[in-house]
Order: sequence, then C-alpha cells, then structure tokens
Amino acid sequence: MSANYTQKSLSKVAAECDQELRDLWEMSMAKYDDLSVFVFLDESAVDNKTVQRSQGWSTAGSPCVWHMTFLRGTRYSILPALTIDRIIALDIFEGSITKEKFLSFLREYVAPQLNPYPGSVVVMDNCAIHHDEDIQRLIVDECGEKRLILKTCISLLIK
Repeated sequence: MSANYTQKSLSKVAAECDQELRDLWEMSMAKYDDLSVFVFLDESAVDNKTVQRSQGWSTAGSPCVWHMTFLRGTRYSILPALTIDRIIALDIFEGSITKEKFLSFLREYVAPQLNPYPGSVVVMDNCAIHHDEDIQRLIVDECGEKRLILKTCISLLIK
C-alpha cells in the first residue's frame, strides 16, 4: 500500500481564502488597460536574524547544529513606492516601520507624485497599518474615490 504514496512538501493555502472574492478582484482589475496608473506600496525590514536557517542536514543520529548569533542587531526598514516602470519613492532607515513613519513617507514622497482620478491607483497588501483611517484618507484625498485598493485573500476593499 505504501508504494502508492510519496512524501512531499506541503503547499500552504490560507483557510480564509475566498476564490469568489479573488475572481471579483481580478475582474475589477481587468478594466485598467493602462498599467502605468498603478502605484504599489509595501514595506520590508532586515536585521541579523533575517537570514538564519531553521532547517539543515546532518548524518542520522547526529544533531544538526549551526552556530549563529542570538542578537538581532540593527534593524533596517525599507518603504518603496513602485510603478511598472520605476521606483517613484524610496525611504530606507534604521528601526521599525510605524504608522507615523508610513504616513510621513506617504505625505512627503508619494502623495506629491499621485495623480487625481483617474490618474493613480494605489495598491497595498492587507497589512494592518494599511487599514488605518489616516492613511486611507490621505490616499483617497490625493487620488479620489475608487483609487485605493487593499488586496487580500480574505476581503476586498475598494474605496
């Protein structure tokens, strides 16, 4: 019986994923024939623990040991605003991203480059900070209604 089975790595799919909402989102995006209107915002960070492995190989009966630092070190964060053609705004700084830093980045670097409706469509992932009223209001004020898209597998919000 075991000849019919092989061990495989699991593929992870969010249990909350709603394929119907994903399909609706894709259909709503199909109306944009000019992809240059999209401005993508995201955030990322790196420190000494970022590249640490959690798995490795060793001989049977021997522990797998990797000597590593237990100190996080200095954390650097990056805030980019991207179009399909170029980076329109970029901020790299020491420390973590907060609502205040994200809002400041939007006000100083991103908002001046956004075009009012029908010019720019801002796309962000479903990070909790992106749902903040101040952040959403700033983008809607700069771009107009229906120009802020928070894409997620769970819900769809188009203001």
